[in-house]
Amino acid sequence: MPEQSTRAIQLMPNPASELLRVQGIYDASTPYQIYDIYGKAVDSGRLGDGRIPIARLASGVYYLKLATKQNNRNLLRFVKAE
Repeated sequence: MPEQSTRAIQLMPNPASELLRVQGIYDASTPYQIYDIYGKAVDSGRLGDGRIPIARLASGVYYLKLATKQNNRNLLRFVKAE
């Protein structure tokens, strides 16, 4: 299986207000972490159905870190809107 890169992974919509959809990773057990712009971890979990609830986050810029089974780490930027 080919290695995944950030080019193959998309976050939609971006900016988002309630749910962030991750496309390009199809393993529900993929762990994720969300970091604020200061590098503080603010949320974590597993992808599940590919939707990450973000409604409780304050508005601003965040980074989503994903680790695939191939131990690839992907860091993607997204904006949480009101």
